[in-house]
Amino acid sequence: MGPEFGIVGKAGETRILQPPGQLDFSTIDTNHLLLSKDATTVEGLSLDPQHRVRFSLRERRVELDSETDTGLAPAVTEVPGLAITGWKGSLSPALNGRALEMDHDESAHSLAVAPDGKSLVMGSDWTVRKFSADGHRIWSDATESVVWSINIARSGEVVVPAEGDGTFRWRRLSDGVELLAVFISRDGRRWVAWTPQSYYDASAGGDDLIGWHVNNGPDHAPDFSAVGQFRERFYRPDVIEHVLDSDTLDVDKALAKADEARRRKTETVAVTQIQPPVMEILSPRGEFRTSGVAPYPDLPCPLPGSAGDGNQGANR
Repeated sequence: MGPEFGIVGKAGETRILQPPGQLDFSTIDTNHLLLSKDATTVEGLSLDPQHRVRFSLRERRVELDSETDTGLAPAVTEVPGLAITGWKGSLSPALNGRALEMDHDESAHSLAVAPDGKSLVMGSDWTVRKFSADGHRIWSDATESVVWSINIARSGEVVVPAEGDGTFRWRRLSDGVELLAVFISRDGRRWVAWTPQSYYDASAGGDDLIGWHVNNGPDHAPDFSAVGQFRERFYRPDVIEHVLDSDTLDVDKALAKADEARRRKTETVAVTQIQPPVMEILSPRGEFRTSGVAPYPDLPCPLPGSAGDGNQGANR
């Protein structure tokens, strides 16, 4: 569940080969997820590694364990007239005694009441749902992973879950449409923010953190292309900057605003049509050894692993 994998020896000893790669937001502290009024700054508590992680979209910056910011507010979970129960790891959450609609074997994990008290959002094992104050479901949308915490900005326009895959994700409160996501490396040094349409902004090295996994059928290995390989087309800090604007809250509108400022219209193309080439050595196949320098006189040095570089060995 980590996710991680490793080796278990005959005597039961374990050796981790690949530790978890994401921040762990699975804390039982329901008030740890903090938001600024306009939702452009979010702060969450990671259990592994243990840090308070703050991300500012406006400043394009990650801070670890910084001083308390009184401009950030936790989720509201208690409101007079709304008795919400069973939302902390329960299969049967209820509002004023009325069961809230959930899937079979789905547990609720997080809750936030809208600033006007007329609705609430609940995060679960695989869903974010919005309910009216009388318990009717307004919208429901699947998530990438468990929604450990959730909060609604005081503007009443945006809801932000902290999910099990180590991301913060911004959604419109009105209809649940996802606007933006951010993934932060475990050491806080790299981050990448992106829209569902693949426009992104990133710190140095951050565009290696996400990409496209493309299946090639059951008999062939899949391809993976980091988003940085498409930087010329999708690196759009000017789009990310406007996604959460109060007069926007829409990726297409943010794109139009950014295009207007740079006086150039963006052409939309499917990633599968612009994938970088994949190189494969057809001959020789498998492992082989070299015994001399490369047979190309214009190359300045021997092939790696050749006798000529003093590092003879198997190459692939």
